Amino acid sequence: MVTVKEMQTMLRIGRKAAYDLVHNGTIPSVRIGTSYLITKKSIENFLSAGS
Repeated sequence: MVTVKEMQTMLRIGRKAAYDLVHNGTIPSVRIGTSYLITKKSIENFLSAGS
């Protein structure tokens, strides 16, 4: 599991773009309190779908 900030670094995208991906469901996440956690598999699926 990674945070949105870690996902930003992995995908080399900005903060707004990262939260947009999470909020619109493009990359599935789990919200715990005020934080979002994303599985690495979700990120891999997003990247492979874009190829």
